[in-house]
Amino acid sequence: MPEEENSEQQEHFIPSYNQFEGMKIEKILFSGLQKIRREKISPLLNSREGEPLSHRKVSRDIKNIYMTDRFDRIEALIDAGKESITLKFLFSEAPLIKELIITGVSDEFKEKVFGFFNHIEGKSYRKYRINNCIENVRKFYAELGLYKTSISFETASANDHEYEKVVQVVINEGVYKKVRSVTFSGLSTFEEFAFRKTLSMKENRNYNNSIFEEDLNTIKCYFQDRGYLNTVVTVPNKKSFDSENGPYEIDIHLYIEKGDKYLFAGYTFEIKHELEKPLFTEDQLANLVSLKPGDVFNITNYNSDREAIVYSYGCSGHIFARVDGKKEFSARPSSTGVNTFFVAIHFLIEEREPGYIDTVIIKGNLKHTVEELNKYIFFRSGEKFNVENFTKTRELLLKLGTYTEVNFDVRPGSPNGYLNVVIECN
Repeated sequence: MPEEENSEQQEHFIPSYNQFEGMKIEKILFSGLQKIRREKISPLLNSREGEPLSHRKVSRDIKNIYMTDRFDRIEALIDAGKESITLKFLFSEAPLIKELIITGVSDEFKEKVFGFFNHIEGKSYRKYRINNCIENVRKFYAELGLYKTSISFETASANDHEYEKVVQVVINEGVYKKVRSVTFSGLSTFEEFAFRKTLSMKENRNYNNSIFEEDLNTIKCYFQDRGYLNTVVTVPNKKSFDSENGPYEIDIHLYIEKGDKYLFAGYTFEIKHELEKPLFTEDQLANLVSLKPGDVFNITNYNSDREAIVYSYGCSGHIFARVDGKKEFSARPSSTGVNTFFVAIHFLIEEREPGYIDTVIIKGNLKHTVEELNKYIFFRSGEKFNVENFTKTRELLLKLGTYTEVNFDVRPGSPNGYLNVVIECN
């Protein structure tokens, strides 16, 4: 059993052990432990009393102990006799964060900001971890549009104990920038008027970078749903106007290049199947979709059509079916000599084998027994997977009125082709 060594004997130990490889370990000693009991360290050692000294094992011992995240420094020292050695581990413990104090946070942001730090309280004090937390908080405030945010921290010993620290984080959230103007180029007046009201970023509102990025995507989707598949939105100008004491304002200018407008040329289907014949014919698949040849191509409708095909396979048990759509572009000259642009979609479908349900697990903040909830579940172990039954199950469980969320998690089961289904009710 490793023993704790009196620090007065430390001068007998030398920081080298390669030359003692293979010598018998008479004793293993620990020195420098303060808050951590040696019983927590001993099981981590590969080196054993009575066994030959191994450089590889000692290196692994040090690595295992470091993995506990409780030490700043670990050394392995040797006291050599004629036929045996004493192996001593010298420790310098890392102080623990006994208390974390955060000041300067508005009530509306406390849950989010405190969440960036909640994993470090009670853990070893590491300056880089606190700096990482602070950097995440800075990014959070920047996304909200807060300007001139300052964050600092200081530490002190808890109850004058050098191995316990109190960390105080002081936050000055700063001030918001107001959107002074949002202007566009590359559009007609009517187009700008039509989609401007769908944007969240408006004049005299606080600037928020996350909302700004969402608006850029909204603009792109707006035109893609109207046939302009190659729409590009750039921000050539975003200027801040800041005086020493405010107000802090920003002007945003966006340039929108719509590109060519595309009409829909139609769907084609290529079905690879493992059964004797395809589960669906091309005509049956064509009846599932809404986009028709000659329509202005709409990216949202296309995604809905693809999801409808995937859903139909899922309702037939083919949960592993793969549905990929490839865009094929073409141009045809019109009577006026101006090209009309078309996009066709070629669906490559791999039907694959059907999936079956292995185990059904119900968990969450349950207000009913599992036996009671089973009455509302439309699928059982051993049955073929059917997406429609999942939809019915969710609807019935929500109608109970005691749950606001019903989520499904599907995981690989055993044997191959079977799936474990986790139902979480909260």
